Amino acid sequence: MTAKVIGVIGVPLFAAFLNFQVIDFKRSYDSGSWPAVEGTVITSELEKMGSGSGEGTLAKVKYRYTVEGQTHENDKVAFGLFRGMVTWGHAAKVITSYPAGKTVKVFFNPKAPDVSCLETGGIGWEDIFMLVVGAYGVFWGTKNLYSFYRWLSHRIVTPNKKRAINAVRTMGFIFLAVVAAAGLFASVACHLMSWLLIEPPWGQSVFLLHIGIFIVWIPLVIFANRTMPKRGRGNLEHLFAVLPRWVRVATSALFAYALLNFGYFAYCTRVYPKHGVPFLLELRRFSGHWMMFYGVALAGLVGLARVSRKRRENAGVA
Repeated sequence: MTAKVIGVIGVPLFAAFLNFQVIDFKRSYDSGSWPAVEGTVITSELEKMGSGSGEGTLAKVKYRYTVEGQTHENDKVAFGLFRGMVTWGHAAKVITSYPAGKTVKVFFNPKAPDVSCLETGGIGWEDIFMLVVGAYGVFWGTKNLYSFYRWLSHRIVTPNKKRAINAVRTMGFIFLAVVAAAGLFASVACHLMSWLLIEPPWGQSVFLLHIGIFIVWIPLVIFANRTMPKRGRGNLEHLFAVLPRWVRVATSALFAYALLNFGYFAYCTRVYPKHGVPFLLELRRFSGHWMMFYGVALAGLVGLARVSRKRRENAGVA
């Protein structure tokens, strides 16, 4: 059932991802009929991400143009969230095509002149692949909606007050587990984007995931201590004990990866000044920790729900 719950949680996340994809596809199609004006490339440079064998480059082209007396600046060369991201030499080709100071033809949306591009139409194969991935995610999650609804209803309908109180407590743990799962999905998405050198559509607001960690961890720690056996060892041990073994292995792997990711971040950022670390590198560091915290919280909260249900059954309440 945990997989079904996670699948359902992923529906809005995959749907949001598809929404951004569709918007870019539509703009790519519409740009073929957009009017054009002359513009000038202001900056054109390769932004290096990482170091050594893990180094990647991102093309940063910024241009300025004027529409009806209003000056605009943009950095969109062509539409497509993932276009050229894994195509060898794509970034260098873009920089070569649009050097700083070059006069370029800028195609703009007549209804929103601040939306523009230098290359019209077309989409990358990377975008088509990710569109299929997003569509499958929505399909998989939607497929589990009905079974999740039946599972949830079975636990809400209770014949007496005591059982109702216990059910509400269990449902509270499940709700927080849902929040933790959503945070884990978002963290993984941000981490993958940072490795693919894609800036999240949400921008700096992704750092709100810091706050979500406290929302799920504070109640987890409180109730883990309350349900811990008197001779228990570690306030999460009894929760992992009621979960499949692979959960412990997965959370341990997340912990190890977070440490390795932080070490690699420190290695990569040694060439940058203190306050000059690129946004995507910062995102890679923090998202590695987010995945660990949200992953452990998800496991702990599911464990709390199981412990609560098990204790009701042993007391003859269920």
